[in-house]
Amino acid sequence: MQRLLLIAVAVSLMTGCSYLKSTTHLDLSPFAENTLTLAAEVEYGLTETSRAVNLRDYWHLPSVDEHRKEWDKVRVLLKAVVAYSVEVTTLGNSTLTGQERCDALADYLDPLARPVVEAGQIRITPAKLDSIVADIRTRKTLLDGLNAAQPIIDEVARISDNIFDGVRVSLDNTARAIMEAIDADNAKVVEYDKMVTQFQYRTFDVIVLFSEARKGNMDAMAEMLETDPQLREYTTGKSALTVKQITEIESRLLDKTKWAEEFANMIAPDIQKYHQQQKELADIYTDAAHQLRRAKVTMIVWSRAHRNLALGVTDPARVNMFDLTKKALKTAL
Repeated sequence: MQRLLLIAVAVSLMTGCSYLKSTTHLDLSPFAENTLTLAAEVEYGLTETSRAVNLRDYWHLPSVDEHRKEWDKVRVLLKAVVAYSVEVTTLGNSTLTGQERCDALADYLDPLARPVVEAGQIRITPAKLDSIVADIRTRKTLLDGLNAAQPIIDEVARISDNIFDGVRVSLDNTARAIMEAIDADNAKVVEYDKMVTQFQYRTFDVIVLFSEARKGNMDAMAEMLETDPQLREYTTGKSALTVKQITEIESRLLDKTKWAEEFANMIAPDIQKYHQQQKELADIYTDAAHQLRRAKVTMIVWSRAHRNLALGVTDPARVNMFDLTKKALKTAL
């Protein structure tokens, strides 16, 4: 709902269909509108999904908290990119003069970038930021102002790669930790399942051997007793089976088969849940990795679109990021 509201508000700010409506009114709608579209499609992280049903018990793990913190960086990054893009579009649609637009761009960009600069998170010093902001104010058109701001955009695009790398490491660590926790929690039932499966196969083997032993095959008799020594209770294996022995062994094998089936049915729900947890984790991990790549493509396309504007490109087809995105997605996704 918040995404829809954000898009609705932004679109209302970006009315118009031509890129250059007049000498004083720039329509930069494709820039912000497509940024919003791309950013709105990104879902955040392994644990931020409504599809998780069987994994909720593992959201308390320390690695999950770390993963959320890493994805928060992506959320903040994309939110800032969207806000900046909307501001640029708003300025382009305004009736301000070129000089006034550049002053407004500088006023907006300075407080947006300064905390990051002063924290040393990008390779731009406070003095360099002062110089960039001052340069923006000297420009006479908004496009020239964007050109002056391009070093900041380039640096944001560069550090976004570091952010995405950190999120990917966090994603892998979190998925591994959850899988290890799932395996630990289900170790006993998995062991029981393996035991009952082996028991069933062994019982089936004995039934096959028994069918031959009852016909007088003494080799089959010996192998049957070796496979299931408990049947020595009914025969020594030195002579052919009597009718009574056949009946007793049949009853014993039938009891074993029923017991194995009942035990397998008893643990089946736990085994099913275990497999569902494994599949759900695999599916959500795959989707989270896809969303991370989508966020990375968004930043690439956004920075390139901004560079086009900064270079004075006024052809809507070249500013429209969808064409660029299609090519980038084929490579990155």
